[in-house]
Amino acid sequence: MTAQQLPVWFLPAFFSTFVVNAAYLACTFGLETRLNAIRDRFGDEKSFSFSGASPVQVFKMLRFVYSDRHLALRDSLASALTWAVRILFMVSLAGTSAVVVLFAVML
Repeated sequence: MTAQQLPVWFLPAFFSTFVVNAAYLACTFGLETRLNAIRDRFGDEKSFSFSGASPVQVFKMLRFVYSDRHLALRDSLASALTWAVRILFMVSLAGTSAVVVLFAVML
């Protein structure tokens, strides 16, 4: 398949999904940084230590995001980033799935 055979709507759908995924990753990184800063400020070594290096850490982060543990922190920035990650994760998952399925159908 060449670039001339791609439908007109495919590239805008691909790039908008790319932008949403980039925003999701930026918010996730910001939330991770904020939670690690809170952990360092309060000196609690066991809680809120995230790094996206392994899939286990990603699932740990998603478990934190979809629980209400961010409310216990009483930090407005962490709560706002948590809601942004919740919304952007669902949008990016749906967008990525749609682009992959549409591309597979075009082949």
